Amino acid sequence: MSEEVDLGLRLPINHDFSGETVGQHYKLTRRIGVGGTASIYAATVTTTMAAAAVKVLHPEHNQNPEMVRRFLQEGQLAAQIRHPCLVPAHDLGWIGGRRYTVLELVEGRSLAAQIAEGALPWERTVPLMLDLLAALAALHDRGVTHRDISPNNCLIEVHSDTERGRLLDLGYARVFEDKGGLVLTPPEASESMIIWGSEGFVAPERLRGHAGDYKADIFSMGALWAAMLNGQRLLDPHHADPVSVAERIPLPGPIRTVLVGALDVRAHRHDNAASMAEALRAAVAEVVAAEIAAAEVTAAEVAAAKVGVAEVSATEAPRQRQPSRRAVWLAPALGLLVLPAWFATHVDEAARVCPPVLTDECPPSDPVVCAPPVMVTPAPLAPIRPPPSTAGDAQVEPEPDVKVAEEGPIAASENKRPPVPRPRFDLRAALAKCKPHPTTRLVIKYDPAGPLKINDDPPQGEMGRCVTEMLQHHPPRRAVTLTP
Repeated sequence: MSEEVDLGLRLPINHDFSGETVGQHYKLTRRIGVGGTASIYAATVTTTMAAAAVKVLHPEHNQNPEMVRRFLQEGQLAAQIRHPCLVPAHDLGWIGGRRYTVLELVEGRSLAAQIAEGALPWERTVPLMLDLLAALAALHDRGVTHRDISPNNCLIEVHSDTERGRLLDLGYARVFEDKGGLVLTPPEASESMIIWGSEGFVAPERLRGHAGDYKADIFSMGALWAAMLNGQRLLDPHHADPVSVAERIPLPGPIRTVLVGALDVRAHRHDNAASMAEALRAAVAEVVAAEIAAAEVTAAEVAAAKVGVAEVSATEAPRQRQPSRRAVWLAPALGLLVLPAWFATHVDEAARVCPPVLTDECPPSDPVVCAPPVMVTPAPLAPIRPPPSTAGDAQVEPEPDVKVAEEGPIAASENKRPPVPRPRFDLRAALAKCKPHPTTRLVIKYDPAGPLKINDDPPQGEMGRCVTEMLQHHPPRRAVTLTP
């Protein structure tokens, strides 16, 4: 058994059939791909003017019965096994020394070209892997193994910004298990001893003479996935353990388990493409569920933190109101000391601040919120005269009394200005501005000796902060329920 994979098929290609017409109806416009056995051309169907892909066998292989049989079998398998992620064949023939197969023209990009640009994130590789596994499962369901899964035989097709993986090239495929329903060109009596496949993607047991079965395809699919995730081909199985390579790839635990299950030894490997696809879908569901649970826990922690802040604010609010209440209780005592002197110099200011006017928004029926002003007329104070000086014999005349007193009542009346009326502070209207919307329900229960309640709850959010600050600056005299 040869250790060189496909060594006998790597022949120099010196011909290009672009511009020719094969099968009388397929005009080859340009060559879009070349391999060891055939070239692929973008073509036009001259009868319908539709686009197609035509695969032409290299003339060097026309005299090789095994190569011809495999070329015909590829077209027959592609025509009889249909799946959206496989490339179907529509016709095949041999005219003018050209053996050809007409396939669907897929406008896509080679997975090998995509991998050459760097590693792909695992979230992007999973849908592509599910597409490729679905195509491979369609082959396995009919008893066919692919035996040449590699980045060169996979395309990424884009439809409406959605990627789809397509599995190509059934030239090395083999009917591993006869499940009926396939009509193919029978093989020759003797089998070739060449190991079909691409280096770096062939299962290790095949290099030791084992047949290319479903599990061998699974290893190739795992090596393909690892190349997508690593941005390079999986290391040679002879020099590195594929499982150790897979375990070094940063992946969620369930996803890594599926990858290891494809690269592991045969006994621990997925049975076929369908079982691997099922395991991958279950792993994705597990990862998504874990992410949703983590997001819910994070949201719950944020909500709990917000509630904790609100509770702390509600606890500290009464403490912040204590200085205001103390100032209210100390006001009478301070007033006994400073009231006479203050009124002597600020009569007009007192009248301006507390005019004897009640507004419509401040009904006289609520003396707690809007207490009526009390006008106090202070008694005139006796003028303060300086004591007579005793320095020397000079007599210092005392300063005359205030000119207002000398000029009489007429001058005093001219200097006195009438008070300027000013609307009373309306606590309800001020609290109404704390509502985020005019229709918001707002019931405030204020108690100087107890906690503040807003809609039967402690103060919360921006509305709670606004109400708390307003009542700290304008505290009612006793417990009251306000509905602004």
